[in-house]
Amino acid sequence: MINNNGPQLGETPKPMTLMSLNQGEITLGGAQAKSTLVLFVAPSCPICKVLLP
Repeated sequence: MINNNGPQLGETPKPMTLMSLNQGEITLGGAQAKSTLVLFVAPSCPICKVLLP
């Protein structure tokens, strides 16, 4: 499934703060000096199991 409703290529996304796995917070998006890759996976997803065994 592809969603094209997000930021366009080259556009700065709005920042969002999320909980990390170690109970800290991480902020994604906004004006940053480097790029960030976010990969969402689910334990029940067969493709995810192949990508991250």
